[in-house]
Amino acid sequence: MNNHILTTKSIKMQYEASTILEDVSIHVEYSDIYGLVGKNGSGKTTLLHILTGLIQNFNCNQFGCYYADSHHIGPLCF
Repeated sequence: MNNHILTTKSIKMQYEASTILEDVSIHVEYSDIYGLVGKNGSGKTTLLHILTGLIQNFNCNQFGCYYADSHHIGPLCF
């Protein structure tokens, strides 16, 4: 059984002429705990907004939130 619950591959987000996120890939396993840290303006909030569906205008090769049995359920669920 695959235990991943969140997978993204190559997220890219641009705002006007600025690249906010480029080639961001995330793979979160069931029951793992992660932290998101970075400098001011590095894209932490933008990434969380993308993962929760608040921002929908972005490029990504693979995106999804999954149950532990690998059943795809859509955007990140909080």
